[in-house]
Amino acid sequence: MATAPKVVMHFRSWSGLDYYQEAIASMWENYKVIRAAKSDSRLANNNLPPDIQKLRCHACYEALRFAPKIEAMGRLLVDRMRSYGPYIALHLRYEKDMLAFSGCTHGLLPDEADELKKIREETDHWKVKEIDPREQRFKGACPLTPKEVALFLTALGYPSDTPIYIAAGEIYGGDSHMADLQAHYPILMSKVCLRDYFAV
Repeated sequence: MATAPKVVMHFRSWSGLDYYQEAIASMWENYKVIRAAKSDSRLANNNLPPDIQKLRCHACYEALRFAPKIEAMGRLLVDRMRSYGPYIALHLRYEKDMLAFSGCTHGLLPDEADELKKIREETDHWKVKEIDPREQRFKGACPLTPKEVALFLTALGYPSDTPIYIAAGEIYGGDSHMADLQAHYPILMSKVCLRDYFAV
């Protein structure tokens, strides 16, 4: 398998069944391994037939497994967070690619919004290019900002000493956008923080 023909594929978002039957299935003629670097993974998307949805579900959640090293790292992170007591694992969905893909710019500076729009326009495998950010937010298609997350958690009654693990990639805007959440909940950890703090 190490010498088998391989390819990295960025699956086009919001694609119908014909895309997978024609553009993707035909790739097996030339490759033995197709790595899905990016995939439109929401199971309700695209009005695909139920049998195809079930197949995607099986592939995503049953057939695929993390490599042993990643599994071990996950267990290590959980153990380290548990050393603080009960904690919240929170995925903000506030990475650069997520915001660019969805067209969500609420709370961003104009320069940041322009940067995200440019990324969306220049990413070939993202099908939707023109997005109204206000309409997206009105529809509920945008993540809460880190500041809104802090207000939401406070309203739910979580005390300020609640440990929070940020289960996400690099947050867009970094400290400037995380300041309010950090102020409300100072025990804010990420995989990088945990690695450095507990230095293996």
